Amino acid sequence: PARPPVEKLLRDDPRHEEQQEMMAKAIVYGQHAPIRAKMERELLSQFQRLPGLQSSLIGLETVLDMDDTIEFEDIMNLEENSAMPRITGPNRSLHDVMEQRLNMRF
Repeated sequence: PARPPVEKLLRDDPRHEEQQEMMAKAIVYGQHAPIRAKMERELLSQFQRLPGLQSSLIGLETVLDMDDTIEFEDIMNLEENSAMPRITGPNRSLHDVMEQRLNMRF
């Protein structure tokens, strides 16, 4: 099925903005700056609290400058209301994680 051109622009816009930001950082600060920014984003995307505690990716949101805007999803599409968490994966208890690591499933 053919997609409307506006949908393609909306889908590709964040990627294009990121590429422009990385090019600008390379020009202003040197070739190491985009690599460092990508490393920071990768590290912050992996950060989570202990199992059983509610996690958020606030560090990643801050680096991506997504923490100062309020979107529709922030109000009406809250993660705690959904059956399966979208951002952090299934929120298992500490006991579930340790049972899996020690191969203690009964």
